[in-house]
Amino acid sequence: MRAGPWANAADTAAMSHLRKLDRSWDSGAMRPGHRSASPSGRATSSGLCSLQCLVLRTWLQALLTLAPLPLLPAASTIATEPPTAVRLSGTAFYSFIDWDTSRPIVQHHDQFLFDLSADGAWSMITRSTIDTNAHFVAAYDKTNVYTIYYATRGLKDRESFPWGDPVPLEKGNHLATVSPGPYLLDFWSPHVVTWLALAGSVSLTDDELTHMPAPWRDARQDLLAYAFAVEPAYALPHAKILTQALFFTAPLRHTEPPYLESPTTASAYRSRIQQQEMLRMLPHGRLAARYTVQQWTNLAGLAIPLLYRFEVYPLGLGVDITNQTPASLVTGQVTNVALLPAVTAPPTILGTLSVRDYRFRYRDARNVLDFLRYGITNGMWKSTNDLFLRAGFEVVKVRSPRYPPSRDLLVKRATLIGILGLALALPFIFHRLVHRAR
Repeated sequence: MRAGPWANAADTAAMSHLRKLDRSWDSGAMRPGHRSASPSGRATSSGLCSLQCLVLRTWLQALLTLAPLPLLPAASTIATEPPTAVRLSGTAFYSFIDWDTSRPIVQHHDQFLFDLSADGAWSMITRSTIDTNAHFVAAYDKTNVYTIYYATRGLKDRESFPWGDPVPLEKGNHLATVSPGPYLLDFWSPHVVTWLALAGSVSLTDDELTHMPAPWRDARQDLLAYAFAVEPAYALPHAKILTQALFFTAPLRHTEPPYLESPTTASAYRSRIQQQEMLRMLPHGRLAARYTVQQWTNLAGLAIPLLYRFEVYPLGLGVDITNQTPASLVTGQVTNVALLPAVTAPPTILGTLSVRDYRFRYRDARNVLDFLRYGITNGMWKSTNDLFLRAGFEVVKVRSPRYPPSRDLLVKRATLIGILGLALALPFIFHRLVHRAR
């Protein structure tokens, strides 16, 4: 069997050498250093040589058959690294449920693309049917979570609702956040549920999962997001995949939750007071939400949920565990799985960004700073060691007064106002006393 015309030269040379050997052995030629003592010995030697010639002929033909293998693609001769990440694509459906009829009153769905690595890094892209002019991008590099809200069109102005003309992503200015990991906090709740389903088993430890903020509440503005404890369940011993998570009401673990922003306006302060009142009336140990995985698989060493469901019960507060009618429902389905060499994190930047960086957080008796604002125009994410950011942080952190001011500060202000008032009044009092003495 021949491999093709390219093997003709090697084929011809080998066969020529084989014929020479045949003639040499058939003519009774001896190997170097060997002498035959008699005709019978010569005949025996000739027969042995013929046998060896046959073996050699068979070996050379096999060698010629295998000769083309070095011309195969390099991938067949060079070992490659096995894929360590997967790409998941699918759809998440979100519904509000009417309490009286138990029927959905608002429904929409998101398309998602989710990359997940075995070491805990992940990235995701989602597009919502509510806001078709934008899509969301997030990624976790095992240290920080990066999010970008890419808008292809913006409102013409703040006073009207019609959309303006489309703007290419490379020329637009987009909103972004950077936050210490591991939680995804700055996306809409259905996106957070998708993140919990697809990355929760890999990127979260048991302790982080147990103390995570409620994914259906705003962890930046809502104090009640921290009023729940999670009871996880895994599909052990076959694989560590989060197959169920029950969210129960519980006391606050911190007087100032680590991701909660402080109120900076009168309306935000009133809202925080209302949240504190609700928290005091909240009974502990009641079921508020239930997450379940209905189907899952295993690929590249990763346990992947293929069908999941997240139910939130009315207001997420004070609901008995037997309640089966949710106030909102998120269901997700992974429809395609592919292997990847690695996860890209942080995400690639298109256009320019207006960033809220939550890595720069500061608290003292007078001031409170939740994040640092800055812009990115060169397509590069900034580290906390950036000299420009450090200098800006040192200036801004002492110019961000609390709202309302602390009690000590109020006392100092009242004392200062009293002293100033008395100093202004002294000349008038002195003038009146002198005039009366006359």
